[in-house]
Amino acid sequence: MKHPGMTATRTPFLRTIILCLASTCLFALLFITQKVRAADTPNAPDNLGSISGVVTDTTGAPIANMDVFLYSSTSGYSYSSYIAKTKTDLNGVYHLSLLPPGIYLLQLHDPDNHYAAQWYAHSLFKAQATEVIVAGNQITGVNIGLTLGGHLTGTVTVQQAGPATGGYVSLYTQQDGQWQALTTNPISNTGQYVSDALLPGVYRICAAFQVVGAGYALTGCYGGPDVAHATDVSLLSSESKPDLNFDIGEGEFNGVLSGVASGDMAPRAGIKVTAYADNFYGPSVFVYNFTDAAGRYTIGGLAEGRYRLRFSDPAGVYATTYYTNFQFLDAATSIVLSDSQVISNLNVTLPHGGALQGNVHLYTGTPVSNTYVALLKQTDIGFGFAWRLTEFYTATDAVGNYTFHGLWPGIYRVGIQCYAYYENPCSEYYGSKLDAVSAKDVVVQGDQTTAGIDVTFGIENPIFLPAIMLTPCDLLCKLADPTDITGSFKTLLAALHATGLDRTLRSPGTFTLFAPTDAAFASLPKGALEQLMANPSGQLTDIMGYHILNGSWSSAVFQYLSPTPTLQGKSVKFTVDGDSIKVNEANLIVKDIYVSDGVIHVIDRVLIPPTE
Repeated sequence: MKHPGMTATRTPFLRTIILCLASTCLFALLFITQKVRAADTPNAPDNLGSISGVVTDTTGAPIANMDVFLYSSTSGYSYSSYIAKTKTDLNGVYHLSLLPPGIYLLQLHDPDNHYAAQWYAHSLFKAQATEVIVAGNQITGVNIGLTLGGHLTGTVTVQQAGPATGGYVSLYTQQDGQWQALTTNPISNTGQYVSDALLPGVYRICAAFQVVGAGYALTGCYGGPDVAHATDVSLLSSESKPDLNFDIGEGEFNGVLSGVASGDMAPRAGIKVTAYADNFYGPSVFVYNFTDAAGRYTIGGLAEGRYRLRFSDPAGVYATTYYTNFQFLDAATSIVLSDSQVISNLNVTLPHGGALQGNVHLYTGTPVSNTYVALLKQTDIGFGFAWRLTEFYTATDAVGNYTFHGLWPGIYRVGIQCYAYYENPCSEYYGSKLDAVSAKDVVVQGDQTTAGIDVTFGIENPIFLPAIMLTPCDLLCKLADPTDITGSFKTLLAALHATGLDRTLRSPGTFTLFAPTDAAFASLPKGALEQLMANPSGQLTDIMGYHILNGSWSSAVFQYLSPTPTLQGKSVKFTVDGDSIKVNEANLIVKDIYVSDGVIHVIDRVLIPPTE
């Protein structure tokens, strides 16, 4: 990474936040780092920060409607999913707000495919991108210039017999002396492909194609059988190179795999048997079949190679199993098939499976549709146990519901926005946790459905607050009209106004407010409230300031923030016991009420700052 004066620590993102809060050394290091443009406001690591800039073309003219993706530099994964996204406006300006302290990377992409995609600044690969450090500051001037890209086009055919319909083309370029995959583009029904907009450079083109019914994933490259032997294609700025045509696939397809799938000591019809090919890209699905009335399956037309088999029950009665009796694809037996060989008696006995159901929604109750949900299971990785992604993943439906069936009995953990075929971290986990290690267990039993595994998306992970904080109502507005808060807050509003802290809450920035109800104020000793209100600039100002934190903090992270300094100067402490949370001695009776300038947590007593 390009990071003068500082080496990025590769730790999970939440751990980075915790270290930022707990370690004054790290604060000091962040303060003296001059990696990006100067901030508009002083660093304040307890606050959320922002990144903004302008996207222009080579003449300096602004470019509208560009996608700006934000990644965490500390994830350690080359293909990790982005954590926030925005677009440039008509003046080419973008703004990514409400960012917790951390190290970030930016990627630019043109949805119209005219300008070449790149990482900030002017890098093809994530590993070479420039890091942007956020520590509670508003970082401006992160400007990006885009170049009109060139395109590579052509046609891919299979064994000179027809178009490679449904396949895909990958573009490679050199990084550190090796050919690395850069982009992937689909092949059309007529066998044609068009690359993404590319920066000037030297590329190689490869394709992969699933032969339906033939049982093999074919691969090949322009000018050679693989990327190491392919032909270089040089591309200039804005250049379009057509007719880069090539043919893939050679060999005979006459091997056969067969066997019987059983359950409850009897052959089972209708079991789906999926064959994976062990090829250059790792195990990949290329063909499937179903067992007949006698429980027998046959997959023919196979080329010489290595294969793995997956058995799944569409009815969900039996657990998905890999030959022979494994729960994970990479642990499955690799079947070596010679040219024209027939291998029989690849039999399996399926155990009974369980099911798991839940819902994903925002804090408002709005369902989150079409987001990924994945299952993790604890496995032995050779030098200890780790929670790892299974091959089970699905997307939520229109009302946010998801269902898994055919699960092996055992203990799972549920992750949101995971991608099962890559070892990526999830965005958040069931149980209001930001990592799989501390997530909540989900027990699945055979022939039973584990229901109610619901996740309030965005509450568990502060990085997603920009996606859910859409209400125009601010802190004071919400207290005045608490339509989704338990209690009345007339006394609190009067106290904030009397002390002038209402003006503070409406100043630039975000705040966390612990809001005592009118009933909480009424429980103070007789005459105390009247005495405080008579001299609002005195003790009342201290008390009210003791209820406010800089920054917008969800209740899910309080266990990592104790103790935390308040606006008054003294710190509050948090006690977390399952779903029960206390700030000092006050109970949080309503949590995580998000508004445009922060978050409200309702408490059942007034907080009194310590005198010593």
